[in-house]
Amino acid sequence: MKINIFTKYNTINKFRPPLSKTKFNGIFFLYLSELDKTCLKFAIIMHDIAKSEGVIDDAHPEMSALFARNILEKYQLPIEIKDRIFELIKYHHWL
Repeated sequence: MKINIFTKYNTINKFRPPLSKTKFNGIFFLYLSELDKTCLKFAIIMHDIAKSEGVIDDAHPEMSALFARNILEKYQLPIEIKDRIFELIKYHHWL
């Protein structure tokens, strides 16, 4: 049985450390794999790269994802990582 991050959160929510004690002030971050942490760090840095300041723009996540993909093409990362970062950025307003 594969356990995803949301299943882990529901199971251990009662035992989690206070938010102030976790890196990135996020309860989920502690339970991510190193690969997921790396992808998330890249996505955090680039998620609003195409957003104009002071403008409400519902289309910026997709444009930011495209910009990020162009930037990531310059680095020798596995395509799976690049795709994962792209998806995180593209859908960062979904939640």
